Amino acid sequence: MVLAPLVALFLLTGPRVQEGTPVDLPSDQGLDPALVDELGRFEPSQDGWTSEVQADRVVELGRALGVWMLGQAEAPPSLVDPLVCRLPAAALTWKQTGAFGFARLLLPADAVGQALALGQARDKFTGLLDTGSNLVFQEAKVIELQSAGEGTSALLSVVWVNRSRTVQAIAKVRLSLLGELDDLSVLGLDLQELQLARREGDVPLMGDLGVNWIADHEAREQLSLSLADLRATLDARLGVGLLGHHGLALGDLDRDGLEDIYVCQPGGLPNLLLMRDHKGEFQDRAAELGIDFCDPSRSALLLDLDGDGWQDLVLAAGAELHFFRRQPGGAFVLKSRASAGHLTSLAAADFDGDQDLDIFACGYLSPYQGQQVPLPYQDAKNGAANFLFSNQGGFEFEDVTQSVGLAADNQRFTFSASFWDFDEDGDQDILAVNDFGANQLWRNDGGRFVDVARAQGVEDVAAGMGCSLGDVNGDGHEDLFVSNMFSSAGRRIAAQEKFRQGADAAERRVFLRHAQGNSLFLGQGGAPLIEVPGAGGAQMGRWAWGGIFCDLDLDGRRDIYVPAGFVTGQRPDDL
Repeated sequence: MVLAPLVALFLLTGPRVQEGTPVDLPSDQGLDPALVDELGRFEPSQDGWTSEVQADRVVELGRALGVWMLGQAEAPPSLVDPLVCRLPAAALTWKQTGAFGFARLLLPADAVGQALALGQARDKFTGLLDTGSNLVFQEAKVIELQSAGEGTSALLSVVWVNRSRTVQAIAKVRLSLLGELDDLSVLGLDLQELQLARREGDVPLMGDLGVNWIADHEAREQLSLSLADLRATLDARLGVGLLGHHGLALGDLDRDGLEDIYVCQPGGLPNLLLMRDHKGEFQDRAAELGIDFCDPSRSALLLDLDGDGWQDLVLAAGAELHFFRRQPGGAFVLKSRASAGHLTSLAAADFDGDQDLDIFACGYLSPYQGQQVPLPYQDAKNGAANFLFSNQGGFEFEDVTQSVGLAADNQRFTFSASFWDFDEDGDQDILAVNDFGANQLWRNDGGRFVDVARAQGVEDVAAGMGCSLGDVNGDGHEDLFVSNMFSSAGRRIAAQEKFRQGADAAERRVFLRHAQGNSLFLGQGGAPLIEVPGAGGAQMGRWAWGGIFCDLDLDGRRDIYVPAGFVTGQRPDDL
């Protein structure tokens, strides 16, 4: 079961190409015409999408505007003087909650445009953004680009931060544009929304500790390597993925009141068990306790499966699910395993009421590693199967997926799942969050499951990456936050008439929703959930993954922490 390390050495032979030697690049002659056509579609200007070329120009303009609005640069040449502006009339009013302050301004629907000299317009923007925190421009993105009469209307998101990252400002700005790609003029500017957030003091809420918190030298060295380092070093056949989908589990393994961390690793690297002592230092004890496996590991759970008071381990590694018993105070022993294919996340609860924990395993075929192409993209049903394993005692687990009704529509791309008694009838239902399509909410009817996601209003067709449960409005019902991908490009393109010409309006709406971002649903005790518009301010979480409810400022209310981003490499333009 444990993979041995493999080493490969490749020698380059033959004459070297001297630096500066001209190299003839291959042409498209002789290629299949369909391939030539497909390659041409990478360039928007050659694919008929001149609007995307225009979007690039507008982003450049947005960057210049972002600096000008702070009063830190001259007006971009594209701005017409005077500039017709619509601005919120009210002054900023800060709302303080603990160490955090918030302010928000919205443009009234009946706001009238004013022709302002560029200096006047700049002063008004600077006055709204002047928080005394020395903001600097961070980024601008084009969310929407549409024809408007003889011109174009562009909606941008513009972000500013201060250097200590304790103040952030986000604006939605609509520009009225006229002219050609290389000669755009800005006739009007509407400040549709402005949100500011600040934290008291000069210290950010969180700081990256790197690997300094790990006392164990080898573990520290292992975790300091990037995915690019690993992919350049380890044999790809060992299971080194492109995206780093390797989870971790928290648990108090030595019952000292401090949480320890089990870290899943790519194939070829041993999994880590970082156990914490009362000095706050972490030591890797995975080898000592028998769980330093080198199989590609995707997810793990630390939980008590046999009721002896010691936390056991469930590990998704390779193509199997492994069940380990923790000997009281001693090592882990493999007790059983089950074939489960390609897995991502795991969840545990007592779904059948027999007083022990059962396991739900999420199946996912990664299109990023050539395992499957999701079809159709917006509602893919050609993925991997999910599994429900019933705990029979003695570390024997039975696959009951078929017998409990979960085999229906069971070829999705499930990235995350949670047991959740959404109807508050005392038994555990299952929420499956799916990439490339609708989520599923399996209601537990006496041990049989029925998908009621559509009836409950939580299908949420999108790029589902994770879910979290908590009571955000204090009404006693658990609410649902779903992490989805927000894509400014997706929202911009899917809203245009030329996107998927011939598709009906319903299909086009699905594609547009796919890029809208995170979702928040309010629990109603079994009645259909209520979706919160704009996710209550938490919709734009960028390329969000497993967002969670947590109380960041210790005020007793649920905040949301959302990890975001994609693959980070060595180049500055990597996501």
